[in-house]
Amino acid sequence: MEQFVWKDEYSVGVKLINEQHQRFFEIANSVMAFSEEGNPDPERLLALLGELENYAFYHLSTEEEYFREFRYEDAALHISVHNLFRETMK
Repeated sequence: MEQFVWKDEYSVGVKLINEQHQRFFEIANSVMAFSEEGNPDPERLLALLGELENYAFYHLSTEEEYFREFRYEDAALHISVHNLFRETMK
């Protein structure tokens, strides 16, 4: 499976958010590499998925702080999408 590669076109123009999105790519690539192993370890899978979930929750909180700070006009809609993701991950 082809890895996720960060491209400048994905930039949202906010350094911290871009860095966090790039970290998501790294974690997702780790999950994909794991899935291609011949004899995957279930405990390692849980650890990787836990890392993805924890980082996602951290990242979503960071985005929501920016929404408040900069009074993002579509914050309510964006936060509702975040909350759907949170529920799905749980």
